[in-house]
Amino acid sequence: MLPNKVFILYACCIPVRGARRSVLCDLQRQSYRLIPNGLYEILTEHKGKSPAALEEVYGSDSRTIIDEYFRFLEDNEFGFWSDTPDSFPPLELTWDRPERVANAIIDVDANSGHDYSSLLRQLDALGCPALLYRFYSSVTQDALEQALEPTAKSRLRSIDLLLPYHPMWNAKGLEILCFRHQRLSQIYVHSAPEESTIRVRGIGTRILYHPQIVESSAHCGFVHPRYFATTLEAFTEAQSHNSCLNRKISVDTAGNIKN
Repeated sequence: MLPNKVFILYACCIPVRGARRSVLCDLQRQSYRLIPNGLYEILTEHKGKSPAALEEVYGSDSRTIIDEYFRFLEDNEFGFWSDTPDSFPPLELTWDRPERVANAIIDVDANSGHDYSSLLRQLDALGCPALLYRFYSSVTQDALEQALEPTAKSRLRSIDLLLPYHPMWNAKGLEILCFRHQRLSQIYVHSAPEESTIRVRGIGTRILYHPQIVESSAHCGFVHPRYFATTLEAFTEAQSHNSCLNRKISVDTAGNIKN
């Protein structure tokens, strides 16, 4: 540690305050680390102060913990020491994208009668690049192919599936489906006997089995660390928009269009 220099976070490393603890998001490596709120305070409220100046703020008894904080930042390559902090401006956090709709959800149950070809044409017209199909009741291979076939000539770049568990949707059956429809990026199998994760070799599609039962769209909104997207696009969007709802459109099981 250099007591008279200032520690500069890399522009892609941004601290975010939490109620009891904070996180340091690394948008380049698409990862994050939990940090104490005390370190968040040093990196934000006292940004640009040298360790010597921080000791004056917090007292000489704080020297050990301040040293530990900066050692943690150095060891994890979150920044560097400099005597010209003004030479390193912060990252620009404005967000926009060309599509009118960024992603869509189509819900399906035993009573749905969706015209998938028509839905895909309309999503294409909106420039939609990502689609999630959520199946709440048992779905046959023919029914699933009927939903996926119109995506083959669409503008979609990624497709996610939410399926109820059935013995025919074992790992081998789903891997065959992934090779046939290589825009599939993730398949989430709910109501499964046990939790497991498989990554399809060659194309990277993830297949996740989970015992949680999902019977309707009321299950939307669950939070888990594996869902956190520490990307530049996701982070910048969240600065001024609800990232769960922004530019999203949904078609419910009865065919109603919803935001």
